[in-house]
Amino acid sequence: MRKKFLSNVILIVFINLLIKPLWIFLIDRGVQNNLGQVDYGSFFALFNFTYIFQILLDLGITNFNNKRIAQNTKVLNKYFSGLVKIKFGLGLVYIIIALSTGLILNYSAGQFKILLLLCINQFLLLFILFLRSNISGQMKFRAESLFSVMDKVLMILICGAMLYIPMFKKYLSIESFVLAQTASYVLTAFAAWLTALKGQKKITLHFSKAFVISTLKSSLPYALLVFLMSVYNKVGPVILERFYDNGKELTGYFAQSYRILDAYMMISILFINLLYPLFSNLLHQKKPVNGIMSMSLRLLLVPTLLLIVIGFFYGQELMEMLYWNNTENVQRQFFLVICISLPILMINIFGTLLTANGNLKQLNWISFGAVLINVLLCFLLRGWFKGDLSIAIALLVSQSFAALAQVYLVFKKFNLKPVSRLSLKILSYLCIICGLAYGLSFLNYGWIIQVVILSLFALLTASIFKILSYKEIKSWLSQSD
Repeated sequence: MRKKFLSNVILIVFINLLIKPLWIFLIDRGVQNNLGQVDYGSFFALFNFTYIFQILLDLGITNFNNKRIAQNTKVLNKYFSGLVKIKFGLGLVYIIIALSTGLILNYSAGQFKILLLLCINQFLLLFILFLRSNISGQMKFRAESLFSVMDKVLMILICGAMLYIPMFKKYLSIESFVLAQTASYVLTAFAAWLTALKGQKKITLHFSKAFVISTLKSSLPYALLVFLMSVYNKVGPVILERFYDNGKELTGYFAQSYRILDAYMMISILFINLLYPLFSNLLHQKKPVNGIMSMSLRLLLVPTLLLIVIGFFYGQELMEMLYWNNTENVQRQFFLVICISLPILMINIFGTLLTANGNLKQLNWISFGAVLINVLLCFLLRGWFKGDLSIAIALLVSQSFAALAQVYLVFKKFNLKPVSRLSLKILSYLCIICGLAYGLSFLNYGWIIQVVILSLFALLTASIFKILSYKEIKSWLSQSD
């Protein structure tokens, strides 16, 4: 299982490194540059708004389903038909509640139209994730990897035509951009449906009230966790757009920095989608998880720290290269946003382990604390910093709180002890690449060449310090499951 896991991590990272950057930097960035900060800022706020209510589409069913199928693939036939009925019912509830809240927030008619389309897209996206949970739960990691990018490939083709083919440029708008996503999600959902049910007995859709009640009771703790995490992750841009002066424009500027973070963290999230069923399987068999947890942390920590260093030394140059319009505080804002990648990484690994272990009550309390911190700081910092900086600081502090609390809980629950030697290696690694970046700044090389040199040296340093060790990975893979 170890070899299967790592080989498919390599596959999923390779595929996504090909596709996701094209979507984010060629298409999504292109749309923002062409349509401007105000239009895109309004879209970005609405997009984050739909995420806050996203849990109504799922109520923890996907995680619940993924865990059950990973432990016993035979239950797919038992659960699938009933869960599909629940998903469509929840979709209707989600759309009604999201649109009603949109009316309370006094969105304009144009924003309301986009909001409706985004709600439909959220339903389709969550339905795809549900189908993918059935695929990954059956340990079909290769198929799951392909479906992780299929929608983006389709959107690149459709939106790329509107951006870069002159005869189609006149059709580019936020509405057409959102509709392109809708079409891509529909096609991806259809293909994932066929794959999830391939090789299974014939499944007929039926409704069972007892099954619905039982399933929702089992999944509600997951639902609360996802809702709270969605709030402290996504509420910032909504507050910025609705309650700050010049909010739409400021939200657009915040979206510029967040796009870089989102691009990097996509790889981490895809990694976690594979890690969750593996954690669930190992815990079910009462096997140790320390090895894969440590290996996952090391694999992702090295590039994460490198990204933060790049953000500190080269943030201004990077943002000026990517975007046509920037604010005077773009480097500070970008660095703050990129620093969020570190606590998010910790949450993705340690939070996934705690979720698989069933420590949902503690996770919910941690997430509730993060929500309070985030919302309070969004308003309290309003008079101290510009809006986009306030939101970035609030998100960084709340994410850091959640990450540290989850790390502490993992060490307590699994009786782990801090590895001082590894911590010293990581600190030394960080100091060395910071020193090199500072030294490179005095040379006459272009900043892109400096980043390439820094990146290569960072990988070499991680290998010398044995933070990443080929021999260790080979030894770990050779151990029996």
